[in-house]
Amino acid sequence: MQVNIPVRISIAGALLFLCFSGCGDDEPVAPNPPGEPAIQSVSPQSGSIGAIVIITGSNFSPVATLDTVLFNGRRAVVDSASHIRIVTMVPESTTSGPILLIIRQDTILGGNFTITQPAWIATGSMANARFGHSSTALANGTVLVAGGNTGTCELFSPSTNSWTPAASMSRERTFHSATLLRDGRVLVAGGLSDNPRSCELYNPQSDTWTITGILNFEREYHSATLLGNGRVIVTGGVSGTGFLPFCEIYDPNSGTWSVVDSMSVGRAFHAVFLLSTNNVLVVSGETSVCELFNAASGQWSSTASLPTSRAFGAGATIRGGDIVFTGGAEASAPSSNTNRYSINGGSWTLAGEMGVPRINHEAVTLPTHGTILVCGGDSNGKLSSSCEVYGRTGQWIETSSMSTRRAFHRATALPSGAILVSGGQTPTPAYSCEIYLP
Repeated sequence: MQVNIPVRISIAGALLFLCFSGCGDDEPVAPNPPGEPAIQSVSPQSGSIGAIVIITGSNFSPVATLDTVLFNGRRAVVDSASHIRIVTMVPESTTSGPILLIIRQDTILGGNFTITQPAWIATGSMANARFGHSSTALANGTVLVAGGNTGTCELFSPSTNSWTPAASMSRERTFHSATLLRDGRVLVAGGLSDNPRSCELYNPQSDTWTITGILNFEREYHSATLLGNGRVIVTGGVSGTGFLPFCEIYDPNSGTWSVVDSMSVGRAFHAVFLLSTNNVLVVSGETSVCELFNAASGQWSSTASLPTSRAFGAGATIRGGDIVFTGGAEASAPSSNTNRYSINGGSWTLAGEMGVPRINHEAVTLPTHGTILVCGGDSNGKLSSSCEVYGRTGQWIETSSMSTRRAFHRATALPSGAILVSGGQTPTPAYSCEIYLP
């Protein structure tokens, strides 16, 4: 949206707006750059409560507390500010209407913002029913699903909301890992198959699979994470000997795996996160112990533990880099507890309780909001279609439910910020898919 000529309001009117948004507070004093503030664009121009909105222009105050943004009269939190860019979020309880930016005595109209409601929409079904499969967003904007009690693969196109067949893997796989490499290929490793050490690479440009180096240990229910140096670390999993503490790293240049430092405990059904520090955080896996892997030194170190032992939970990164870990089996029963890991303090704090206890659910970052969506799972022996969003205020907010109850499904962020959910147990393996519009 272009606003080339700012709409200006009188100083008296501006002062009224300022009083509405907190007159009398002690505020830091920082002079604006020369010239009158002007808005060039507001993006997006519609969205739901909590959506991130970016305002660009000129002569803004770089002190966030001196930039007041109103959505139809409701004051929004300014997350960051510079002379040319303001990042804010749609405030709670607001309705469709004008955006106003107030900087000192200047009030600028940023056009109208339309409030939308989150919703699930149906999309094309897969040709093959799947659960425990992998779902990988490719560099070209499509999504590759692979395996899930089959060796077949399919590609989802967001532009057509439809699926097309892709080349099949060399073997059936379930509960394997799939990792997007820097060069655009996808590394698939291990899983329930006739050879749990086998690995292969998918090339989206040629739609072909090629065999690559085998794992040093049989693995299923493990995790794989792309490191900042372009290599892939695989952690834990189940083998014939039980839960594995062993880890290994894949080098895409040589196509080989190398054993690295082991974790302090064996784990499977766990969650792994690449932190903004480039360390890798491993969480749960039928244990409360959490650990950090330093890719530079190749060593594991301890960090704060979860309050209780968990498995089959799910987590995602929120805006700012912290991790929110949700649900999981706690004392053999699904839990509604959630915890937040601070990357600065290296500690866990309670993040509230979800409305529904869950295991075998999905948690995915909402790119448009910087928060996370939790969907589906098993809740006390019953499959769930319910969904919740972790709000910026640290509370769980119920959102629109999926049309189908699912567990062991996959949730993948699309380039638009929408979320594609595919397959799962419903209770039989599912062909169906749906898309969440945040």
